[in-house]
Amino acid sequence: MLKIDKSKKWKDKQGYCEVGQVNKSKFTFALVEADKVFPLHQEIKCRDFLNDTLAWRDEKITDESSIYGYDYKGPVDTANTTLLLTYCPLVAGNMPLLNAFEKELGVTPTEVIPVDGDGSTLVTKGSPWWMKTTVHMAWYTQALRHLNYKLTKLTDKSQEYLINDTHDSYWKLPFGLKKLTEFTIVRNAPTLNGMHDHNGFHTLLTNEYIRDKLTYGPQIMKVAPELF
Repeated sequence: MLKIDKSKKWKDKQGYCEVGQVNKSKFTFALVEADKVFPLHQEIKCRDFLNDTLAWRDEKITDESSIYGYDYKGPVDTANTTLLLTYCPLVAGNMPLLNAFEKELGVTPTEVIPVDGDGSTLVTKGSPWWMKTTVHMAWYTQALRHLNYKLTKLTDKSQEYLINDTHDSYWKLPFGLKKLTEFTIVRNAPTLNGMHDHNGFHTLLTNEYIRDKLTYGPQIMKVAPELF
């Protein structure tokens, strides 16, 4: 059982704001050391901010730029995709469903570590493969949020809009990402400017007008045309 220790928190910007989310789950990049988990920034509901951190860190952006008051640019755990999740009472119970999917995909299954409290706070330690690009990360964190609902199987109709909007392609996408061989930068958005809205899987799968301009758009269209 881990205990939360905020002594290593990098920043907690008071100006940070985001739109409301249907699911109350919150995410934080974290480090685990012995019996403690160290959140590295403020809790966030909008998973796009995690992608922003990966892009900033990858491109060594260290200035005072921010997005809606969020400006955490790293570090993150590079050995695992380590996240502190709060308001997530159903994730641990549903994790075997995602683990079976990860095994089929050929990715090390995500480990759940309980955190002291009421059972709704936990740490997930996933494969570093999930941070390969912002598309990987967006898919993974969306799957974690999907686990925070009552499920009988992983591909049950989701209460998450982005999964429903791309349903078949969403579950096929990781197998397409496995076929990628040429990696340049983590960011999938064409530029750092505006990346908050275009780094993830939804733009890739649904926005044909920008797809060929994305970092991994042309390559994924070539190796996995069945997604489109």
